[in-house]
Amino acid sequence: MRWDEILDISSFEEGTVISMITTEGIFRHAEIVKICCPICAEVFIGTKKHAGAFIFGHREYHKWEIEISELM
Repeated sequence: MRWDEILDISSFEEGTVISMITTEGIFRHAEIVKICCPICAEVFIGTKKHAGAFIFGHREYHKWEIEISELM
């Protein structure tokens, strides 16, 4: 199944393992995970690889929020 053919990733249950083709390459046995940001409660459902980007992005965004609030 191609990643761009998946219209509703939330239809996959946590722990489901899929293979997909993306512009980055072919992913075999990519596990679907569900994670939540403990600061803002935003939820992400997707592969572990993409969850890592979500976590990193949230960490950086919330660090920026703190830095800005300290400047004010």
